[in-house]
Amino acid sequence: MIPISHLSPVHKLNDFYPWDRPLTDQQMIEIFLARIEGYQLAPAETLLSPAIHHAGFAALHILMSYFEGIEQYKQGKRSNSAPSGFFWRAFQEVFRDEIEELKGKELGKSFGNDLYHNLRCGLYHDGSTRQNIRIHGDYPSAFSVNDYGLVEINPHLFPNKIRRHLYEYVNELRRPDYDQLQKFKAMFELAFQGKLPDGLLKKETGL
Repeated sequence: MIPISHLSPVHKLNDFYPWDRPLTDQQMIEIFLARIEGYQLAPAETLLSPAIHHAGFAALHILMSYFEGIEQYKQGKRSNSAPSGFFWRAFQEVFRDEIEELKGKELGKSFGNDLYHNLRCGLYHDGSTRQNIRIHGDYPSAFSVNDYGLVEINPHLFPNKIRRHLYEYVNELRRPDYDQLQKFKAMFELAFQGKLPDGLLKKETGL
């Protein structure tokens, strides 16, 4: 196994030399946060700057990975058996305000599954969104559903919505009485399995 040189944009492997002590809970949280800020949010925001035109699709390619990924940390396991469920659960948390405004519309499990396939999978597998998805920088909300059942996405409003959700979760992780920390640590170790010297990771059990 050849270890990676960086754990995040600001955390080098050599920062933790001699690699004979497991990462602390706080170190794992800081690495996790730095990775999402540096590898997802910051690049997406650069793409969405006024200097770059028609970059909404490219930014969404980056940002769509947040939802399923963050839910894996909350569940303490990979999403292999229910990827659309993981995606939709996190999506509802991130856009809870927008979904509250859409009361009366059918936004249940079936809608979430369709959104996963038409938005996330369309971007990743087809290079574009699929049916019933519209993307435009002039939409007033990050996420909405119009009277014709079309999903309206404004990618320029996504980063701050995701960042709010991310920091809420990180603040929970930092609480000494947070009872879901073990799940976060279990997923952190899965994510870095085979990438770091064994001494930096301590296998979490009981999950």
